Amino acid sequence: MKHRLDEEDSHISKKSNDNFTRNRELTTVVASNLPKSYNQAKVRRLFRDCGVISHIDVCESTAKRYRLARVEFTKHEEALSALTRSHKQIGNNEIEVTMLENSTIWITNFPPRFNYREIRDLFKSVGITVLSVRLPSLRFNSNRRFAYVDVSRTEEVEKALESLNSKEVEGYTLVLKQSNPLEKSTRTDASVWERREILIRHLNSKKVTEEGLRQHYSKYGSIEYVKIPKEMRINGTLTYAFISFTNQQAAYRALETDGTQFEGNKINVGLADRKAYLERQDVKRLLNRTHSKDNDHIISLFPLGDKVNKMHIQQLLQEKASIDENDIRKIYLITDLCGSLVILRDSKIAAKCSLALNGIPFQHTTIHCGSIFDLRNNTKKLKVQENKQRGGEDLIHVFEQEPTGKQLSNDDFRKIFLGG
Repeated sequence: MKHRLDEEDSHISKKSNDNFTRNRELTTVVASNLPKSYNQAKVRRLFRDCGVISHIDVCESTAKRYRLARVEFTKHEEALSALTRSHKQIGNNEIEVTMLENSTIWITNFPPRFNYREIRDLFKSVGITVLSVRLPSLRFNSNRRFAYVDVSRTEEVEKALESLNSKEVEGYTLVLKQSNPLEKSTRTDASVWERREILIRHLNSKKVTEEGLRQHYSKYGSIEYVKIPKEMRINGTLTYAFISFTNQQAAYRALETDGTQFEGNKINVGLADRKAYLERQDVKRLLNRTHSKDNDHIISLFPLGDKVNKMHIQQLLQEKASIDENDIRKIYLITDLCGSLVILRDSKIAAKCSLALNGIPFQHTTIHCGSIFDLRNNTKKLKVQENKQRGGEDLIHVFEQEPTGKQLSNDDFRKIFLGG
């Protein structure tokens, strides 16, 4: 039953996390001097009466005498409530709970192969205890390479900047800054994340202009910018454009132009997804291939998290399959299918990779190496499992309803299950 309650807390946390834009410095506490036996489950029990917990990280102190925990809530008031746990005696340990303030470092330009572990080890090499490492999702931009690192004290931020900023690692000069939420600039892809940017395809490259698009679409709402990539043309005469509106409603209204005529062309209009559009077109062509002989030099890798980048995959191929960098023609990240496609020099190299990589552990999961069909088929399986899980959650939700005070009849049960 305990396990069940922990799962339920986790489900609630994820749900509230999706609907809550966090300022982590206002909602996160650091608990120090915890007994060495403390893990995430024990930390959750310690703070569960304070509010809804979004995330927990637990690590050992540098000297390994005690443990620290980073506990993130969904509201500032909940974090303040957690401070009341300070000076609580747990066995021989008197714990201390403080707000996570001025203790976050922004780091970039580290080697592309670096992941959570390498970044932690980098800070550990200069005697700094890392509470958490947050890497960006690569769903919208596979070239993003930075991380946020939380440490336990402001003094450790200063030590990290002094020891690591401008240090050269594997030919890359590290850049570190203290993160200040009040100085954060607006995301360059904010309009995409806020679903207020549209992508217009199949435009006539010889006729379309930014001014013409602005005039045509301004009737739907105020426009922030219009962008036509100058270097991109498809089949010589077709191109595409992005239009960012100042609000989401305008973007949704503009979707009514999908399938209409513009300057002699039937255009396709949808909400923008900041994946490289042309690369995505290549991926679609690969996924739609039906002749297996054309695909014998292509492998798929799955499942992969959205923090895995192309360098991680290249390193995996070279280390585990013992192939040369020149044997790899192209790597495509396909985060919506939780995998990637790798185009190799020939079918022999592909076969060698399949034998070496299928079923091996990689970043806390077991990966599979197969064909394009295997990747497509795996996605279908995931959707079926997801639907089953949703169905199960619905049933659990039904039986966890508040008691009504009266005994339910067969008709009542029938209405619950059939939605009547």
